[in-house]
Amino acid sequence: MKYFTRLFLLFLIINFHCEGATSGYFEVHEPQTVRLSETRLISYFVDVVSYTNGSVTFNFPATLFSDPPIIKVSLQIAYSTSQAYVIQITANSATSATVRVNLLTTSTITEASDDEVMVHILAIGN
Repeated sequence: MKYFTRLFLLFLIINFHCEGATSGYFEVHEPQTVRLSETRLISYFVDVVSYTNGSVTFNFPATLFSDPPIIKVSLQIAYSTSQAYVIQITANSATSATVRVNLLTTSTITEASDDEVMVHILAIGN
């Protein structure tokens, strides 16, 4: 049930567009028995940035996460039939996450250029 709740929250956050970084907490009621429930907060961070060559680092607000969060990264790109993009999460800690984007063409693998893609991140606390 815990993972279903996280996936549902992930779905909700992804479907809301925001300007700038957003972070906060969700209140979740997890049934422990038929009559008792545990209430806890799930922390999250959402942001969108234009990619810069060399990788992008997302800095989380202080004390938002006590452990490295679960990370979901997606790209906003122009459609192409001759190239594909690969996302690498090169670092993940309680304070930041670093993402690198590589471009695959029919014959080469290179890093994406500045402003070539928009990088969307969703981090959810454990």
